[in-house]
Amino acid sequence: MSLTLAEWTRVEALFPEVLALTGAARAQFLERNCKNQPQVRAEIESLLAAAESGTDFFEHSVVVITPSLTETTLAAGSRLGPWRVLEPLGRGGMGEVYRAERADGTFAMQVAVKLLKRGLDSDAIARRFRRERRILAQLSHPNIAHLLDAGVADDGRPYLVMEYVRGESITAYCESGRVLLPEILRLMCAICDAVDEAHRHLVVHRDLKPSNVLVTAEGQIKLLDFGIAKLLIEDDEDATGGTRDMVPLSPSYAAPEQILHGVISTATDVYALGVLLYLLLTGRLPHRREDIPLTAVAMGLKNETTEQPSAVVQSRAGEPAID
Repeated sequence: MSLTLAEWTRVEALFPEVLALTGAARAQFLERNCKNQPQVRAEIESLLAAAESGTDFFEHSVVVITPSLTETTLAAGSRLGPWRVLEPLGRGGMGEVYRAERADGTFAMQVAVKLLKRGLDSDAIARRFRRERRILAQLSHPNIAHLLDAGVADDGRPYLVMEYVRGESITAYCESGRVLLPEILRLMCAICDAVDEAHRHLVVHRDLKPSNVLVTAEGQIKLLDFGIAKLLIEDDEDATGGTRDMVPLSPSYAAPEQILHGVISTATDVYALGVLLYLLLTGRLPHRREDIPLTAVAMGLKNETTEQPSAVVQSRAGEPAID
């Protein structure tokens, strides 16, 4: 069964109300509100059955990452430890990103600073940053933007200092019209090689998507934010409560276990790599998750289908390579 966006929206609106009812009142509510909408009713009844069996898809919160340049909090010239802010680069579910430079005269370097959101300012977080920084420093790979430093801002928010990469997203690079299939495959091989190197160090990215995969003017791949998600999720032996729910997630590229808060593994990154390759080869995403509430995405996972890439390419003959 495949529901339309309007039907998913209807399911999301009705489910909380019907969940609070029992017996005849529930049946009457469904009859009244789902008249002539059998698919909506069937999906709601399926969710009710899951709820009554003790299954809770949404007991853990996620951070949906939607980059934006608006609402940044630091002005040019602000200091973060030895770093001076130059300009904002973006804003997402985890915090704000700025271009910055070394300000203490020790050496000249421009970097990207990720200032994390409030709530990630506990002593346990700070300790884990210091520990994980040593681990992530081992990721010495030409296609991974390196983590250089970490600290805590005056307002208590942690920040991470990353290698600053001048480049464009892989989708922007490929849609320029100058990239043919062999080059796309070369780029994907470079991405996979970098991901494999990280996995060998037991580091999972968890948020591979076009905006985290840049291509420089020289055609070199650079993966951004490797290990950031690892910093944000409590280890089992170091859980302090609350932070485990701060899971970075971009619905269009997220594996099912991320959306349903299952066990994260290297396979999570492999899933995202498959989505990215599908997009680069066909010009569209394999699943229709854009502009759909995350709860609806989770409820519809079992019904997702993917069209064969060859069929997509044939149907899009003569259209631009990338949306």
